Amino acid sequence: MEHTIVCLSSNSTHPVGVGQRMSIMMWVDLPMPSAVVTNDIRRHDYKLTITKPDGATEVKQWGIVDDTTGVQWLSYTPDQVGDYKMKFDYAGQVYTWSGTYQNDTFMAASASKTLTVQNEPLPAPVRSYPLPTEY
Repeated sequence: MEHTIVCLSSNSTHPVGVGQRMSIMMWVDLPMPSAVVTNDIRRHDYKLTITKPDGATEVKQWGIVDDTTGVQWLSYTPDQVGDYKMKFDYAGQVYTWSGTYQNDTFMAASASKTLTVQNEPLPAPVRSYPLPTEY
């Protein structure tokens, strides 16, 4: 079985302000077959490399992704103005659990995204809207 689609998403609208917290989500196309809360069938070896505008890098790694859907979440606060390069790598893995998919190989894959960070913060999101007063 070959799966090579990898997604890297952030909840921010481009650009985002320096010092503003944002969320980054990473996932491979589909959840692992048969992964449920009551077993240990999970994706392994996610890696996110963040290259800051000054060239410094931060590496975040997850040996096992706890979420049964295979989505990994990260809260991140950029501390420099400029373009951040984010590269998500999935090392691939062999399905080692018993059942229909035993010994199937899930191929390695990667995805990249650029995030622009500016001096000015984005306005705070609207937390509520007034209810309608008529039909």
